Amino acid sequence: MAKAKQLSNPFSTGNGGGRFEAQIQAKFVTLMLTGGYAPCLPCWPIVELKLQGMVDDYATDDLIIFVEDPVSKERRKLLGQVKHSIAITAGSDTFAEVIKAAWGDFNNVDLFSQGKDIIALITGPISATDYQGVCWLLEQARHTKNSDEFVTNVQRAKFSSNNARTKLAVIRTQLTKANNNVAVSDLQLYEFLKNFHLLGYDLAKPGSIISSLLQSHIGQYNKQIPNEIWSQIITTVQSYNQNAGTITLENLPSELVKHFKLPELSQIPANLQNEQEEKNSNKELIDFNSSDYATYYSVAMMVGSWSEAEESDINILKVLINSDYSVWKISLREALQNNDCPLDFSNGIWKVENRELLFQQLTPRIFDENLERFQELSLAVLKDISTAFELKAEERYAANIYKKGFKYSLNLRAGIVEGLAMINNQSELLVNVSPHKAESLGVLVIRGIFENADWRLWAGLNGLLPDLSEIAPEAFLTALENTLISTPEIFKEIFHQEDTRVFGTNYLTGLLWALEALAWDENLLVRVSIVLAELASLDPGGRWSNRPINSLTEILLSWKPQTTANLKKRTVAIQTICNEQSLVGRRLLVSLLPNEHRTSTPNHKPKWRKVLPDDWENKGVTKQEYWEQSLFCANLLINLAGSDIESLADIVSHFSNLPKQSQENFLHKCLVSAVIEADETERLLLWNKLNALIARHRKFSNAKWSLSEEVLLPLQHLANKLAPQKIENLYLSLFSYRQSSQIERDEDVRSERRDIAIKELLEVGELELVLRFSNTVEDSEIVGQTLAKIGDSEIDSNLLPDNLLSKDNKNWPFIKAYIWARQALCGWEWVDKLDRSTWHRSQNVTFLLCLPFKTETWKRVESWLGDKQESYWKNSEARAFRGTTMKTLN
Repeated sequence: MAKAKQLSNPFSTGNGGGRFEAQIQAKFVTLMLTGGYAPCLPCWPIVELKLQGMVDDYATDDLIIFVEDPVSKERRKLLGQVKHSIAITAGSDTFAEVIKAAWGDFNNVDLFSQGKDIIALITGPISATDYQGVCWLLEQARHTKNSDEFVTNVQRAKFSSNNARTKLAVIRTQLTKANNNVAVSDLQLYEFLKNFHLLGYDLAKPGSIISSLLQSHIGQYNKQIPNEIWSQIITTVQSYNQNAGTITLENLPSELVKHFKLPELSQIPANLQNEQEEKNSNKELIDFNSSDYATYYSVAMMVGSWSEAEESDINILKVLINSDYSVWKISLREALQNNDCPLDFSNGIWKVENRELLFQQLTPRIFDENLERFQELSLAVLKDISTAFELKAEERYAANIYKKGFKYSLNLRAGIVEGLAMINNQSELLVNVSPHKAESLGVLVIRGIFENADWRLWAGLNGLLPDLSEIAPEAFLTALENTLISTPEIFKEIFHQEDTRVFGTNYLTGLLWALEALAWDENLLVRVSIVLAELASLDPGGRWSNRPINSLTEILLSWKPQTTANLKKRTVAIQTICNEQSLVGRRLLVSLLPNEHRTSTPNHKPKWRKVLPDDWENKGVTKQEYWEQSLFCANLLINLAGSDIESLADIVSHFSNLPKQSQENFLHKCLVSAVIEADETERLLLWNKLNALIARHRKFSNAKWSLSEEVLLPLQHLANKLAPQKIENLYLSLFSYRQSSQIERDEDVRSERRDIAIKELLEVGELELVLRFSNTVEDSEIVGQTLAKIGDSEIDSNLLPDNLLSKDNKNWPFIKAYIWARQALCGWEWVDKLDRSTWHRSQNVTFLLCLPFKTETWKRVESWLGDKQESYWKNSEARAFRGTTMKTLN
């Protein structure tokens, strides 16, 4: 028998499935927070999750889920054993451990109610054989009337499968071991299987269905930061897990629960509103400045929040209060007993309620020395670098388990930043400090934080940057600009740290939100725009939608600008971006072109600075402003392209979005001699793009979006002027799957045009020209297929065997396609009639590799190569050609 299982957490035992277990536990916490239901149990709310259930004598101990009927209060539970990977075999120690634990709980009447509670093996991806065989058995057990019918169904050869019978034998063997080597009866086996479930989850796979559903659950409550909320749930679960804790809605951190509160939909009845307003108007505000605890409140108000469980937080507070914290704490706890106390204490966390009101009332109690001490502690706390960055990116989700993170609590860090923002943006209220003392506080703190800062500091401040930027915007932008000039590799590394997995982390979102908030200020727009352009030039791209170029677009969008700057200042910002970062500028200009399918999402708004007018939400742009900016962007894009053919070709893709005046401007640009008289190989790109555009709009001429023939005729005139003279250049686009389908969607028409092209090439330059042509096209195998349709014995003898070179040769796709297509059209008779008397063995091998991977080819491999077949089988590929069908060849 296996040894009794010992209580542990997955990280202390080095279990490689620890991440998966944490994700599964977090998944059910998410369901509890969002009102979802547990699988295989009645559709009742999840009310409790017990982690590491061995503390309460459960053997199946990774996860115990309790659901409760809201009316009768009846409870049922799911006992879950989590295994990231497992083999359901007689020799699997892991599966033996699962069955032993499940059997023990199944027979424990004090912990498990048969027919009501369930036991589940929760896994990641497992083999199809295991999953299908076991699931079929479990469903049979739950849908047959008794054990006799179940056993009969399994044993029926035409009803069951060998796989199912094998898995039943495995389970019976493991149950016998778990039953002290006493064989279980059919009835015992049947009853156990009725209560046992196999649940598969693909959480570890990026973009998986389960992960997407979880994001959707969270997104119903918060669409802005679902990934951050998921990470917060993971962190919370890990904290409970390592302490073998129990999770309920009541004991979850309030910072987490608040994300899952829907706004109240009910409203005060109209007939009650006036009376309520009178009562509110007569209600006097509490005067905290006259309270016996006012001095204590003023200090608490500056830091906002802290954790009494963190010794580092306490040591920092000692700097601010300049006395013994234990004495100060006694007074705070005494104040907590008053009904009007503005402090909250929960789960060891102190938090100031209605902080802005306190600030307005208690600022007379703040003096120069208070600000100086606050500056000292602010720098100490905010320059702290998280030790989580010592871990690999894929391990940082478990930073709490590894005892890694910031020295100070997140509550204290956020509270200090908010305190600095209030002081700097309401400095006029600090009547007892020296002139400009408050303003200089923010500047000095921002300078101090970012002086010699590395990527870890910037990344660690990610969530605080929106508030930090509003403390001293000019100083913040200066620090950012200096870093981009002197050490741009800092932001390259932050981009590199982007986690592309589901629920991964992005350390740049906070910086983008900070810049979006500052961009609302018309006086900062140009500086912010340049910084975002610099960041966009460093951005390698990724799966997150929060990107610098997207922030720029939203800020400067012509029909919904998210800045208070007027049109003139916006165009100055756009022009400056193009001057400083031309490539980014072009991408921006394209995104700002008129586009009826374009949507906009709200940018981050200032929280502390009074930048937006009260009536801003009702403001918009005039039609004249919209078209004036659109025309400016379109013409600037065309002017930046100059006579560069590649840039002009890019504009063709967006020609439909250009204002009419800009379309005419574009045509004039393309008709200049530098373009028309350029080498025809350079003009090909622009010519192909124009042909594709014209063909698409003529094909869908009745569509609402289609350009009129009046607009298309000048484009056709331009395309005719750019058309190549060399026949091999004229037909290049026909032999590209991508380009040819854009110009002509009908496959039969494309095939006919290709036939004509190859015939013309043969007439002009014979086979040599076709071979040169195949080396210049995008898809040379199309050339081979087309040539095969018009091929004859003369072409065969000219091509073979001289072109039967190795697979590494550039002619390989062409010659393979030719041989494959010739065989498909002419049959195996063509293969057998070829004169191979002068062919080398390597040429025979190459020829055979070009034939379909099937029995007829293998017969010839044996006949042609005898005992020298190794080189064929070593290099053969069981794969057909792209797009090669008999319809294509006929």
